[in-house]
Amino acid sequence: MTQTLPQSPWALSSLALSRSLALGALALSCALGTPAAEAGPRLKPAKVIERLVKGDLPAEEGAGHWRKSRVKPRKALKLLGKRKIRSKRGPGFHEIDLKDGFKRASTAFLKVPKQPRADGRYGVVIMLHGLGGNGKKVFELAASLCPEGSIIVGPTALKPNKDESCEDLPPGDLSKLISRQFPRWWSYGERSFPLQALRYLRSTFPIDPNRVVLIGYSMGGFGSWNIGLRYHDLFAGAAPMAGGISRQEYFLGRDNRSRHLLGNARQLPLWILHGDSDEVVPVRLDRNSVKDLKARGLPFTYKEVKGGKHVMRDQLEDGPIRRALIEFITTKVRDPHPVRVEHHAINATHGGAYWVRIDELRGKKARVVAVSRDQTIQVVCEGVAKLTLFADPTLIDATKPVRFVINGQEVHTGRLAPTLKAIASSLARTGDAELTYAHALTFTTPEDLPAPDAEDWKLGLEIERPSGAGTK
Repeated sequence: MTQTLPQSPWALSSLALSRSLALGALALSCALGTPAAEAGPRLKPAKVIERLVKGDLPAEEGAGHWRKSRVKPRKALKLLGKRKIRSKRGPGFHEIDLKDGFKRASTAFLKVPKQPRADGRYGVVIMLHGLGGNGKKVFELAASLCPEGSIIVGPTALKPNKDESCEDLPPGDLSKLISRQFPRWWSYGERSFPLQALRYLRSTFPIDPNRVVLIGYSMGGFGSWNIGLRYHDLFAGAAPMAGGISRQEYFLGRDNRSRHLLGNARQLPLWILHGDSDEVVPVRLDRNSVKDLKARGLPFTYKEVKGGKHVMRDQLEDGPIRRALIEFITTKVRDPHPVRVEHHAINATHGGAYWVRIDELRGKKARVVAVSRDQTIQVVCEGVAKLTLFADPTLIDATKPVRFVINGQEVHTGRLAPTLKAIASSLARTGDAELTYAHALTFTTPEDLPAPDAEDWKLGLEIERPSGAGTK
């Protein structure tokens, strides 16, 4: 018997579902309830959209302001679709102020080209600097690598906050102590300076969200690995150079927690550069990542420079390495509506990817594979306590019944009602109109959820484009 849930996906209470399976019992819940209390002056509906794009308005509050104005979901989507951005800064070099999730202020350096691309939008290249520099120090190099019609932004990293436990170090007080020894380091959180720079560009310029590339050198290479993999749905590609996925691997051996994120490279093209004689960041860090990517059959391009030291300015200023990097930056385009989504998380701050969102983990890491086709959203997951699935209108017709299947069990079939909460929460997460959805359901999984087997994780792989994995 198929259990059909009520249509509202948001909740303060839960409805349990259960069904016997060959693998064991699976229980999930779909939350239902009333919206949180709303207070404060009402924002105009269009202003709500701008603040959700900037990331400075919680989704609950944004939905509350729309309700106060009697805005329906269809009207909210229409306002978002009509949103026009006229560049608020002219061509040339600019300095902008950013604030991160710790309310720290930093400067980012911006170069706006004379003209956008032919479609009136700008591509974006975010360049992350190394330990001894700032956003301005690598700006000239980044500008020389960018295609015409692209904005270059170089944020500046700051010394880690005293309360910040960096995710590529063992969690806890030791991590905080080690972090404070670094004069500066990139935060990997959802309100980090690189992601805040992207928010700024979304609200200030008509950018093409499908042509955003993240590159970084040395400490910036670590940042590109970690920010790119955590938020892989925001980027067309990432190019970490002379870096690594975890500082922990300098001294303490393999960091399996950080390496769990490598699974997100299936939807993030990677261009990796390292010198085999790097005297600062050992080449073994990237060699190990390349080995792991190959073992998983994931796409990447790896360039190892024979005799290359930590600083490889000559190779980046002229020659085949430079040309290959320019080609990578120029040609990569994100697919904003993937039929198959694979996402690996080590905490809920980066739980979202496209139309899938891990709201709560059960344990230290989680992974999800989801496929949306033929009015069915099919999911395989582990380490997930709560999961929200959105109906991408490019893939799903929400006016017709939608079937949800999780770990082999059908958990819901029926039409979905659009909600302001779904729109506000998806827009607030990314600031990206193409990753904003009106229909969603949230499920809670039981602690005894059976683990999928190796074949289950291959769900939907047959529909993927050829990856050309492991080019060198």
